[in-house]
Amino acid sequence: MSPSDALWLKIWGLFAAIGFIMVIGGVVIEGVEHFKKFPKKEHGRKLQIEKIGWFIVVVGLAMEFLGDHAAKRISDREDARVNKEAADSRVTAGNAEREAGEANERAALTESNNLVLQSNVLALEIKLQPRTITEKQRKILIDSLKEIPKCRINIHCGIVNNETKIYAARIRDVLKDAGYDTSGIAYDLGLSVTTYSGSGVIMLAAVTNQDECSNFPAFFELQKAFEKIGISALGQPIPLPEAFPDVIRNSLSQNTNQFWNGPVQRIMATEPDQIVIIINEVDY
Repeated sequence: MSPSDALWLKIWGLFAAIGFIMVIGGVVIEGVEHFKKFPKKEHGRKLQIEKIGWFIVVVGLAMEFLGDHAAKRISDREDARVNKEAADSRVTAGNAEREAGEANERAALTESNNLVLQSNVLALEIKLQPRTITEKQRKILIDSLKEIPKCRINIHCGIVNNETKIYAARIRDVLKDAGYDTSGIAYDLGLSVTTYSGSGVIMLAAVTNQDECSNFPAFFELQKAFEKIGISALGQPIPLPEAFPDVIRNSLSQNTNQFWNGPVQRIMATEPDQIVIIINEVDY
């Protein structure tokens, strides 16, 4: 409440109180005959006193009414102001609560995005680590191939960088330890073979017997052993085109046919019934 309203509230309250006191006084004056007996000769004087009392009562009632009415208007105005402030406070509190909720949601989303980003960075760091075969993987691979028939394995590289050379040498050494006949690594494919994500290892075998396309233990067991240590060695045995032209034309997938182009065709044709491992640079 403003200082002005507070002052006027007191003034009108006092005004109404004075009016109430005047009403009481006027009623007492009107009933003067109950306190004093006037002789008949003073009857006019008694009436005059009663009129004064009546007038005081009327004025007192008017003052009391006006004072109460004015004070009530000030009180009602103050109540309206307080209620409005309370409503505004509730709206402000609601807005603050909503903004706090939105801020919490943004914080949770930011934290979630940060976790996803950290996960992606970690996955990328793992991908960018040089490929290798650990000692634990080496032991698993050798143990998996103990009872498997061995054959000659030739290793060729396509796109060559230092990481690919080291990885190819590691695979050659582990296969030699497992009992395979492996020679040096030939860097003779150039850009003719597409790079692959993942391990970057492709296994092929040119076979002279069509049955070996689905039953070539030395090939498939080696492929399974690679899978055990987390190396996805893509590929399959392929019949020589000279021996099975219809199979090459009608049965092989487009992805397999692409390997019969350029240097790969020459390698496969000159190394029948042997496993050819092609190691590429990995393109992430």
